[in-house]
Amino acid sequence: MVALAAGLSWGGWTWTHPTVLRDTSALGNFDYAPQPVNESYWMGVAGAMHGSRQTVTLHGVRAHFASNTAAATATFWVCRTSVAVGAGSTRGGDQLGRMCSRLDPVHDEQRLVLAAETDHDQIVMKLVASKPGTAYVDRVDFTYTRDARHLWQHGTDTSEQDWRITAR
Repeated sequence: MVALAAGLSWGGWTWTHPTVLRDTSALGNFDYAPQPVNESYWMGVAGAMHGSRQTVTLHGVRAHFASNTAAATATFWVCRTSVAVGAGSTRGGDQLGRMCSRLDPVHDEQRLVLAAETDHDQIVMKLVASKPGTAYVDRVDFTYTRDARHLWQHGTDTSEQDWRITAR
């Protein structure tokens, strides 16, 4: 009986904690030299680095600031790219214009095409500091539902991050 309860608990936890967007270590980290207030910093925070092509429906994205003396805001965008590598990071967004055929703000019930090959979506975070200081994002939470092939698995995935900006 204990084994059955443990199995059901493990299955329930696994079902509500998908891991499709978790592996973003290949996207690197971000720590530029201090820049002016209101400068935009863009960084790739999620995308499929491996595995087969699938569609997920994104229900929410939230940045967790470990510290934020710069009163920075985080907004999330979908980069449709035909490049088989991550969106990376850039100041001002110029590089994203070359890598993304489309760049749209994330909205409720956003459908994402995830793949390790070309023509896929990546989630990009834009950070903007509103006063001098430092902002440090140590994780991003994604709530989403996988496609029918994955029996509509639904839950929240937490991706560890290492993104720091300093505004002067």
